Amino acid sequence: MKKSSVIVLIIVILILVVGSNSFYITKENEYTVVKQFGKIVATNDTAGLRVKIPFAQTISSVPKATQIYDLPSSEVITSDKKTMIVDAYVLWHVTDAKAYTQTLNASTQTAQGRIDVIVYNAIKTTISSMSQDELIASRDTAVAIENNETEFEDLEINDIESSTTDEEGNIIDEAEDVQIIVISDRLLSCIGDQCAQYGIEITEVKIKTLDLPNENKEAVYQR
Repeated sequence: MKKSSVIVLIIVILILVVGSNSFYITKENEYTVVKQFGKIVATNDTAGLRVKIPFAQTISSVPKATQIYDLPSSEVITSDKKTMIVDAYVLWHVTDAKAYTQTLNASTQTAQGRIDVIVYNAIKTTISSMSQDELIASRDTAVAIENNETEFEDLEINDIESSTTDEEGNIIDEAEDVQIIVISDRLLSCIGDQCAQYGIEITEVKIKTLDLPNENKEAVYQR
């Protein structure tokens, strides 16, 4: 092989290598984070083909999709000093790829660790303001609350007017308005924007199971 042919071949190979390192694709269901010498210089949240500086810049992807995290079961104390076992799960997603990468190193496991602490504290705070009867009756359905509660004023409250009618449909007794609220909304209100600093958002907190501690079950069944 002639020397000129070898040079041409080397040039072609270099062009291919540089070219393959000059482009990257952002998919529809992900963010891409561009780093230059370890520093974030750009993030992308729309799908498409883009150009980067070959070798100097690296690309990492962060999922956009909603993720589920199943919290470990934990004991909580109700307002009437009863112990309950709560098993819950969380739906969350990344809203800010830059913050997510900077604070959590774009690690799902690290994010779940933060979520675990935040949600557990919210569950403990919320349930400690409810009696055991309210908790068992409510789960993720409507719960009657006292009119003097102001901690959750920012939530959407539905007023229900209960009444009794006679055979002809006439109202014969009218009770006071009852305010109702869903536990999952109370939990989200308690969580607030604590996750924003990590570039993530919790969209749902659902209680799967409410149970008594094993040492209490036998006494309850006997009673």
